[in-house]
Amino acid sequence: RHMPPETTPPPVDAPITSHGQPVPLLIALGVLLIAAGVLAYILTRPSPQLPLGQVATSTTPGGIKGPQYITEETDLYEIKAAYPASTPLTGSADAAAVAAMKRFAEQEIGRFKDNGQFDQMTEEDKEMLGYGDGRKQALGLEYTVYTSPTTVSYVYLIYVDTFGAHPNAYYRTFTFSTDDGEELHID
Repeated sequence: RHMPPETTPPPVDAPITSHGQPVPLLIALGVLLIAAGVLAYILTRPSPQLPLGQVATSTTPGGIKGPQYITEETDLYEIKAAYPASTPLTGSADAAAVAAMKRFAEQEIGRFKDNGQFDQMTEEDKEMLGYGDGRKQALGLEYTVYTSPTTVSYVYLIYVDTFGAHPNAYYRTFTFSTDDGEELHID
């Protein structure tokens, strides 16, 4: 008869093995520490997005008027667009900056309505697209103000929900020189 060669069983306190090779305890401990670090980061980081319609606090000096809103609500959509009532700029520069941001808000609203084709929607379209029970498309424009000795910047967060797999968000910025109120662009 053929007898298999004798093998010695591993010691009782031997480490876990993979393909016959010992796995160092340090690797397992390292993986555990990395996982704990990732979990701590996820639990302590601030939320990157504000709820629809909420305007972030800003670094704007006192005396500046709060935001103005363009709002519109129908059975198909809801719009809430913020733009500043005034800026830290003086005189005609303030009025020009406010007008530029209001014009931007109005253009975004027009684009949202054109893309939604709400005026052409039939009852059958509404049913097929899932309107009802308060479900509506949405557009939100919010801004945060940042100031420095030489500039004032408005960072807009634009939120659009058109019943896709998820809402979309994108940014638009306005930066003005505090010297002359000129809008600054990156070329």
